[in-house]
Amino acid sequence: MYAFTAARLASGIINFEEVGPILPDSVFLINYQKPILKGDSILGNIPILDIQYGNVWTNISDSLFKKLSIKTSDILQIRIWNNDSLMYLGAMAYATTFGEVPEMNPLCFLNSLMNVSLALNMGNFADSFRIQSGPEWSISIKKDRLGK
Repeated sequence: MYAFTAARLASGIINFEEVGPILPDSVFLINYQKPILKGDSILGNIPILDIQYGNVWTNISDSLFKKLSIKTSDILQIRIWNNDSLMYLGAMAYATTFGEVPEMNPLCFLNSLMNVSLALNMGNFADSFRIQSGPEWSISIKKDRLGK
């Protein structure tokens, strides 16, 4: 959109007044839940899905995730809510590659933004468990003390 508008401005097809309406001086805030460490759990939200693959991306950074002392193959207890409705409750391994878990098994990994994500190896996690994104979607992650 910006390149298109810039090209039109540069070629003289439009002038600055034709770019669009002037925006108001005030800025509005979007409700944003910062991830937090609460006891032995991390609470965060799901701001976006990786639609192409059905992976669930959280706002939980790798630096916060490291505070749980998670190692590859550790089992995590995951809960996902839509407002107050529990939509997913399950255990999954933390993995650095999808190949570390069998096909159609869930896994927790760090995405390209170095945030915690959930996936289904060779499947679509979001569709399989009817997970969506937005401020009403929250997640908790806890290391399973009984599992590896």
